[in-house]
Amino acid sequence: MKFFKVVICSSVLCYQVPSLGTNLNQLGVKYNTDKSSIHHNYLDIYERYLNHLKDQPITFLEIGFLQGSSARMWDEYFSNGKLHFMDYDPGIYNYAHGLSDRSTLHIVDQGKRTDLENFIKKTDTQFDVILDDGGHRMEQQILSFEMLFPRIKPGGMYIVEDLHTSYWSDWSGYEFAKNTCNNKIAINYLLNLVHDVNHVGAQNKCADINKFPTELRKALNIYQSDIESIHFYTSICIIVKRK
Repeated sequence: MKFFKVVICSSVLCYQVPSLGTNLNQLGVKYNTDKSSIHHNYLDIYERYLNHLKDQPITFLEIGFLQGSSARMWDEYFSNGKLHFMDYDPGIYNYAHGLSDRSTLHIVDQGKRTDLENFIKKTDTQFDVILDDGGHRMEQQILSFEMLFPRIKPGGMYIVEDLHTSYWSDWSGYEFAKNTCNNKIAINYLLNLVHDVNHVGAQNKCADINKFPTELRKALNIYQSDIESIHFYTSICIIVKRK
């Protein structure tokens, strides 16, 4: 958030007021993305996590392009970022208008391991933010996370969107109410990562990972060692990587 100095000042108080610049939701409405208050209203949440990156030269990936509404929003919001957009449909190139030369489109099926492997090799980069707004099917969300989370920079974040599909019996053939222990359901998979976040404290009786014995740290999996926190909101999960 940008600030400017106010003129109003007293002998006991002088403070700053936030400027009235365009926020993320306003951009979302401008570009008619369903992430905005037009529909899901995710963007007020995202701005809490992403505002400090707004003017930084970050590297960003969004899975799912459709007609490019959110891509154009991110392109304007991350004005100095290098942006990548992934979709399985080659038709996305018909909707590339309005994107700057900082944005790159990739034809990748997020549900295919070989496609994701090729994408990782091709880009050979780490990302500050990855946002999964792709097919929303369980196997896609889980496979993409497992393969792409290691590509998140320290301090970066991985966001999974539209998790309400985990509760739909006709979506990917799963029915949450009858499969609460089924780790093939994305919401259960993510909930179980909480145990990895707490693994160090449970084993060491101390929450500080830096005090965890070196020999035991070698046995930690990537989630136990690298996930700092997990944040759940309605239909959203944000996984923050340890710095």
